[in-house]
Amino acid sequence: MQNSATEQETRHYLPPRPPSLTLVLHGQVSPVPSFAHALRLAVASNGALEIVDLRNARNGSDVPSVQKTLEQWRLFPDHCGPGEKKTLGLRVKKTREQGQSRKEIGKRLDNDAPDLLVIGTQSRRRIGHLFGQDFAEHLAHSHRQTTLYLPTGVQPFVDPKTGRLSLDSILVPVANTPPIEPTFAFLRRLLTFLPEIDPTITGLHAGDLFP
Repeated sequence: MQNSATEQETRHYLPPRPPSLTLVLHGQVSPVPSFAHALRLAVASNGALEIVDLRNARNGSDVPSVQKTLEQWRLFPDHCGPGEKKTLGLRVKKTREQGQSRKEIGKRLDNDAPDLLVIGTQSRRRIGHLFGQDFAEHLAHSHRQTTLYLPTGVQPFVDPKTGRLSLDSILVPVANTPPIEPTFAFLRRLLTFLPEIDPTITGLHAGDLFP
């Protein structure tokens, strides 16, 4: 996603059922942008959202409330009373995994196999600043998770204050490997959940041989 985030399809298509999303929070970046994107995509797809907080306990209070965020985004019907406002029927699970080792976190991702993993990163150019380069590359390549990286300092495509979507273009690198078809299938499926936007998808050839 040009100038906003990077998506990598590495294992599977989004299923016809409501997808499962896992948001991983860590101590090196603000949780707000990644939380907003994960929640907005979960709302749009009526998916299940698991929030895994890897930070120490004193940082837990800065994670926005799901219900208060949905209220702020004005997503509840006008006739919905205070007692009826929960999570719009979303399945939301919050877990704190303070002190888990990198190996244990990777094993958890393999076991849970979410349809989309959402993580904030420090750099728009290198994902290696997330927990250290080896761990980030381990997530992206070894575990083959479909991942939405949200680098610090770039324009998000979900406004954390309003929940509004703004995405005009998506840039997809095209090479011999991996095959490009799963990526386009993933994007088409994702965009069916987001009828408010109609971005232009551009393939950018990389490498010596055209696929």
